[in-house]
Amino acid sequence: MPASSTLLAVDLGAGSGRVIAGRLSEGKLEFNEIHRFGSPPRMEDGLLRWDANHIETEIRLGLSLVSSDAHVVSLGLDSWAVDFVLVGEDGNPLEAPRCYRNEHTREVMASTFALLGEKAVYQSTGIQTLHFNTLFQFAAWKQASPATLARARRFAMMPDWLLHRLGGPLVNELSNSSSTQMLDARTRDWDQSTLKALGVEPSLFTKPVWPGTVLTEGTQLGPHTLSLVAPATHDTGSAVAAVPFTDQTSAYICTGTWCLIGIESTQAETGEAARAANFTNEAGVDGTYRFLKNCMGLWLIQQLKASWPECPDFGPLTRAARAAPGFRALVDADDPSFFQPASMKAALEAYWDHSGQTQPEGPGGYARACIDSLVLAFCKTLEEIQTIRGFRLSQIHLVGGGCQNTLLCQLTADATGLPVLAGPVEASGLGNLVVQARALGLVANQAEARRLVAHSFPPVVYRPQAEREPWLKAARRLADLKAQQKKSTTAGARK
Repeated sequence: MPASSTLLAVDLGAGSGRVIAGRLSEGKLEFNEIHRFGSPPRMEDGLLRWDANHIETEIRLGLSLVSSDAHVVSLGLDSWAVDFVLVGEDGNPLEAPRCYRNEHTREVMASTFALLGEKAVYQSTGIQTLHFNTLFQFAAWKQASPATLARARRFAMMPDWLLHRLGGPLVNELSNSSSTQMLDARTRDWDQSTLKALGVEPSLFTKPVWPGTVLTEGTQLGPHTLSLVAPATHDTGSAVAAVPFTDQTSAYICTGTWCLIGIESTQAETGEAARAANFTNEAGVDGTYRFLKNCMGLWLIQQLKASWPECPDFGPLTRAARAAPGFRALVDADDPSFFQPASMKAALEAYWDHSGQTQPEGPGGYARACIDSLVLAFCKTLEEIQTIRGFRLSQIHLVGGGCQNTLLCQLTADATGLPVLAGPVEASGLGNLVVQARALGLVANQAEARRLVAHSFPPVVYRPQAEREPWLKAARRLADLKAQQKKSTTAGARK
């Protein structure tokens, strides 16, 4: 590629987005953020919804900020999973897309599984059961708005829709489609028995295209004539594409609002042990699977800061957490009370009060409790992976925003007894770029793409520095607390 050639990546998180420029130069990948914007969901008609028009406008604004002198050759777009657009006869959305943080989908889980069979759904799709999965969003829509659903003519995940709005054909891309819990994990096509049982028209869907598909050539966006590429449009799929693995026994932890903990695999694991542990098998690049579990992530600390006016900025907050004693209080990071609380501070305090724990002191103590609890969630999931897949992990790649939190990285190494390779920070954006580079023939294969990332953004290595026994003791204590919580909840339900 000429030294002046530029690839653009649009990387959307659940509430913000960025337009990024990448350039290959002297064996390294340069990375430059062009435009960052907010895109939080808004309440409309009693539901949280995304403003797709606003997101598109901001993307186009970002593209306009790329110099007209730049030789832009391609653009790819990735986003969060599960949320979608239903398109009507006129080619427009039937309504503003719904946000996965709506709680109403919990109400249809039992009836959906009564219809489909929980084990049968997992054996087919291999997808972790989460109340906000597309499957349950469809079931809730079918129940509440069947007439609206009947007017749908096409289905598009959020990145599918936005790439279409930028000039591409309306397709379904594989990595994001696999998150729906409606795609057959082995055929990599829509599960017809699920669609039939839900009463959903199969004609809404197209057979998913693979990550790295060139959707258009010669598309005009502002002053730039470029190719539109579907990378791994699921942001975690793009992030894992950028993880600089050196062997097949490495795990990854993609950190952000959510944390995704898993391994890259060449086969789906849809057995009973994986289902009982609630693991997922999402599609990745080159026919791989991301065998992982989705757990609450930095959301705990993000919302703690948001709900506590006296809470310092993230840097000082982490330093305060480092100074606070460990294991003073713990939480189940995936407890439903932390999903969308009015106040994270109040939700934490209620959890500690109900479980008979002493509240920690100050913002640093609260943040340390959240970090300790996240690390314990990491440990539990990594142990489950080793048990289910039958091999020992050699190291952990921790990527995304959390790799900048030195306390989180060091505690993860201490708790697991494994080296933690931290970085890159911008994993999803970099993965988006390298998949585009592969699609255009600028990088030969995935191994070369990963070497390029590692050479351009060398990871920081954290090695275990403390005994694991305090962590093992804390894990047993948290397991007891969770068992007590479950017993109390069950007893309350019976009353």
